[in-house]
This record gives sequence, C-alpha cells and structure tokens, in this order.
Amino acid sequence: MEPIYEKIFPIRSYEVDAHGLVRPTAVLNYLQEAAGDHAKLLGISVRDLMAQGLTWVLSRTHLKLLGTAHSREEMRVRTWPSTREGRFSCREFEVTATDGRPIAFATSSFAVLDLAIRRPVAIDEHLPAYPLLPSRALADDFATLPRLSVPEMELTFRVGRGDLDINRHANNVVYVDWALETVPAAVAEGCLLADLEIAYRAEVFYGETVLARSQELAGGKEPVFLHQLVRREDGAELTRLVTRWREYTKQDERTGNILTTGKRRKKS
Repeated sequence: MEPIYEKIFPIRSYEVDAHGLVRPTAVLNYLQEAAGDHAKLLGISVRDLMAQGLTWVLSRTHLKLLGTAHSREEMRVRTWPSTREGRFSCREFEVTATDGRPIAFATSSFAVLDLAIRRPVAIDEHLPAYPLLPSRALADDFATLPRLSVPEMELTFRVGRGDLDINRHANNVVYVDWALETVPAAVAEGCLLADLEIAYRAEVFYGETVLARSQELAGGKEPVFLHQLVRREDGAELTRLVTRWREYTKQDERTGNILTTGKRRKKS
C-alpha cells in the first residue's frame, strides 16, 4: 500500500483541441483515472464502497496548468491522498511530460456518500485505514467560491446517457465541459486555460436540463470568469467555477513549453 501512485497516459488524437494541445478536460480525466486506480490498490475503490452502500463523490478541485502537450505525447500523473478528516479526504496530483516538463498541479477534496440518503458520512467510521502523504500539490483551503451575480452568457444542456458515470449522475468532468462552453470564442480560441477552481454542490441526473452561465470579471491583465451551473427544473445550484486564462502563443504550438508572453486580448 504505497502512498504515491504513478501512471502514464498517452494523449490520444481525440483528446486535443483545435491547436493540437491536450484539453483541460482530458487532463481532468487522467487525474480521475489515476485516482481510481490508486483507490483500487488501497481497497477503497468506488466498487469497494458500493458493496457497503457508499460511494466517493468529488467536492472540490483546483487545477493549475503550467504547460502544454500534444497528441501522441505522454503524460505522467503522480497522485497521493494527503489528508483524511471528518467527511472529507484530500488527494493531490502532479502531472509532467515524460521529459520532465511540468504540465499541471492539482488538489481535490472527496467525500464518502451514503447512497441511501445521498449525504456524506464520516470517513473513519466507514473506511479502513490507508496511507497518507501529508504534502499538498497546491496549498488551498477550499474557501467558498464567489457566486455569479450578472450572467453574460447562458447555454442550455440536457443530461444524456453518455454524461453519466457509475454513480448514475453526470460525471464531474462533464460539468467542466458545460462551463467552458460559455467562454467567448475570442478567449477560447486565443487563450489557454491556466487555472480552474470547481465547487460541486449538487448532483444532476439523466434527462434533466442544465443552465450553464458565465460572467467575466473586469480589471485583470488576463481573462477571468465566474461560472455557475443550475438545474432548470428546480433552480438548484449544481456547481460554481472560476476559470483564469492566458494567451495562446505560437511557441506553445511549436514546443509545448510553459506559456510565454504575448499580446493580451482586448476586452470587448
């Protein structure tokens, strides 16, 4: 039972964007896969928990993207559980290219959910001990994210079967996909996502309708957006997100190195 788990992911052609760079959602899927593999080795996988009427659910994620990578390159993910207290356990991630270039750091908070009552339960009362490495990849105390106040963009999505995971609700990465669709084309095409904070607040299920909203914050050197996902049927807030962006440059396309300077997008 090792506290650190490593896995290498080849970047597939369907996991890159129009620039040929790995999508942030693909990186999030790599983190999810590595975490699941490690949990299985530790005897605390989703399937292990389901035998007890429990499951893991993601509460918070903070992803900081430092570099880029292309289709057919490989990425190494290192992950470890760092804390376990009350109803939550934090898990950390480091992502590098196989040549050692830093790609991303991330930290996340997971809860154990009682499937019968759909509420978190105390971890120590339900899970066996597992090794912790008390070192954070990102120092984040997961303070409450700001609530979006003035939506500037709103898109509607229906939860499809392909959006569901083993818990029969929309997978956490699908939430991010919906939120990123609300970013203006000038930002999505001329910038790269540099930082992503997510607070998951409620589940959404097959056939329900999601309203994805965004609002750009004024005054920064680079674009920053607040995001909110809401269930249309009852108005329940599903997720809050904050995205921070920096300009895409030709150097990223040529080398995949850490982003460098470039002309800043003018705010419309």
